[in-house]
Amino acid sequence: MGSYSVSVREICEFSLLSGSIDNRFAAGVRMQEGIRLHQYIQSAYGPDDEAEVTLTGEYSRDGIAMHIMGRADGILKMSSSPTIEEIKSTSLAYGEIKEPLAVHLAQCRMYAYLYAVSNNLTSMGLKVTYVHLSTHRETSFEYDASFPELKGWFEELCAGYAAHLVFIENMTDARNESIHLLRFPFEFRRYQKETINYIYRCIIKKTNVFMNAPTGSGKTQNTLYPSIKALPSLGSRAKIFYLTGKSTQKAVALNAMDILAQKGLRVKTVEITAKEKACMIGKPKCNPRDCPYALDYYEKSARAMKEFISSNDIFTFEVFKKAAEEYTVCPFELSLDASLYADVIVCDYNYVFDPHAALKRYFEDAKGRDYIFLADEAHNLPERSRQMYSEEMTCERLRYMQRHAGRLRRLNEAMDALYECLQGYSLLCGSNGAYIFDEPTADFTSAVTNVSQQLENFLERADSSDERYSDLLDYYYELMRFSSLNEMKGDSHIFYYDKENEMLKLFCTDAKGYLADTLAKGRAAVFFSATLTPLEYYRDILGGGSDDKMLNIDSIFAKENFKIVVDTSIETTYTRRALYYKEAAKRIRATVISKPGNYIVYFPSYAYMQSVYDEYKKAFGEEGCLIQQRQMREKEREEFLSHFTFDSVTTAFAVIGGVFGEAVDLVGDKLIGVVICGVSLPMICTERELIRSHFDKQGRDGFDYAYVYPGMNKVLQAMGRVIRTSEDKGCAVLLDRRFNYTAYKRCFPPQYDQMVFVNSLSKLQMFLKMSPSDDGYYYPDEP
Repeated sequence: MGSYSVSVREICEFSLLSGSIDNRFAAGVRMQEGIRLHQYIQSAYGPDDEAEVTLTGEYSRDGIAMHIMGRADGILKMSSSPTIEEIKSTSLAYGEIKEPLAVHLAQCRMYAYLYAVSNNLTSMGLKVTYVHLSTHRETSFEYDASFPELKGWFEELCAGYAAHLVFIENMTDARNESIHLLRFPFEFRRYQKETINYIYRCIIKKTNVFMNAPTGSGKTQNTLYPSIKALPSLGSRAKIFYLTGKSTQKAVALNAMDILAQKGLRVKTVEITAKEKACMIGKPKCNPRDCPYALDYYEKSARAMKEFISSNDIFTFEVFKKAAEEYTVCPFELSLDASLYADVIVCDYNYVFDPHAALKRYFEDAKGRDYIFLADEAHNLPERSRQMYSEEMTCERLRYMQRHAGRLRRLNEAMDALYECLQGYSLLCGSNGAYIFDEPTADFTSAVTNVSQQLENFLERADSSDERYSDLLDYYYELMRFSSLNEMKGDSHIFYYDKENEMLKLFCTDAKGYLADTLAKGRAAVFFSATLTPLEYYRDILGGGSDDKMLNIDSIFAKENFKIVVDTSIETTYTRRALYYKEAAKRIRATVISKPGNYIVYFPSYAYMQSVYDEYKKAFGEEGCLIQQRQMREKEREEFLSHFTFDSVTTAFAVIGGVFGEAVDLVGDKLIGVVICGVSLPMICTERELIRSHFDKQGRDGFDYAYVYPGMNKVLQAMGRVIRTSEDKGCAVLLDRRFNYTAYKRCFPPQYDQMVFVNSLSKLQMFLKMSPSDDGYYYPDEP
């Protein structure tokens, strides 16, 4: 059996946590205010009293050795027997607390025992103090306890937790045995065995990997399989976090785990679904008054957990939903609790990297634990991480909340002051409609604090049934996120005010420092995608270091099955593209008639797409043509894709980077080619220019970081729609002379070395008519 470091809080909450989920403001404890109130109580301590005292102890049973640690809020020495004080803040009305919660009293008893053992004492005093947030009034409960009593309570709680650890170890032993017996479930594809061995060695050596893995290389199993194989050699709390940006990617990972389970693997896998999607009542109202699934959650979930942890290995949302219906418990909270038993957690990037959504039970204090992070479709993470570390405030939202507040005079006055501050920034905007600055004015900071305080005053007094309550609570948390980000911001953050949208934004130009901090809390990470190029850029921007490995997997598909041609005779820059609408239409036509079938033509914007489509329709008609509409609903998207069948002839015009530019899987003759009009650079805007400036100051090419690499990734994703299996054959035609520029060419992965460059319509037509067996793939540009 094993040795464990366990906190006093863990032991007590495991056995005694009770009650309901309750996110109403009046039921919560605000952390910063709670810390201040702890300090307020401790400031009255006498000269011999001690505050924040670290205590440790040992407990062994059934082969389990626990090193127990915790920090007592206070040790009072004013009487003959020292007294342990446990301080808790509360928003409950003064007088409502009749006795201490069992879990709080248990923590006090545990600390008292640890202190008594280390100081050879025969008795101790116990004091649980509740401090009321709004009034600072204290409610205290005091007891005396002999050493035998303390020892009995201590051993009872520890024995229960030790039995839990024995249960975990038995599951771990069964898991490890199944891992040792596990064999790869498929025949190895080309490069696959070498890739798996390489990733395994990197995990063991605590090295991060950035991997460009083309379609068909088996990247899901290439990362999951070696991570699972590494588990037996890691610590007792090792976990694999399989991170995705979309639910479809989660489904792929869960399917891969199911395949391994069919081969005998006994690994616990938990899917975490966003609270909004998991909610059983439609919109989360996480309190016992509004949601029966929150009522008495902790008692009910304990019964549910015992029931299904032993009987399941893969816990999908459907499993949690079924348990929620049977036990009337919140499926989202149940998934979080079940994750404590999991070896593999499949979830969104947010639950690891987002400062507001990261799972505190794993990352609040963790550093250097045996966590393995597998980030799928990692090319999406740079933009997502910027969003995670950015917050905004709009005049429209502020005015809406002010109208919603109704007759709350002081709150309205505070919101007026905040609105005036925002309007003040508007007056400072330059000709580009933006005002950029490093720090907000003192008036603005004060106004935000005042609005937050007035919201607190309302929320403390109001009942959750008040029609204003929910929206004002949401706005309060929005302000808290803005303020907390302002406190933690670093050199990569900048403020700007957008006059047109009346928006103040605290913008993160580069989140790599924050990502690196998170990676340091784990053992190793693997970032992978079919379009993670150039690798040096992604290693840099995703928080990697110079010692981290870059791995480029070659395509397993025959290169002659994928024709790639760049026509450099077309210009698609914003100022010159109109001169080439007709020429672009001709090249689209040359492509789709070279071999009748299904094609998608991609454009960087709706306006550009419409202009070329109009020229195409005028010259060649619109038979068999589709065009993507703005804001298509799911049913409309499905109808759009339904035109792509094995025997159809369809030419679809779509926006690159949109719903049809990534994660579209049209195999075989459902898609035989794409035409990509332009390098798809993001539009010049304030944020892109801030990113550019930030990286220029760091000595990197800011234009590449802000525009070229993000744009070219969309191009690579669109190209990746064509060849999905070893039997697929097709072509990609790229129209833009910039594809032949060095900065853009370095974005193409090495497996695209069959790319051909032409500089006229006639040469494009000649290339498209060639068979794979023809000689002479390369056509040099004409002088």
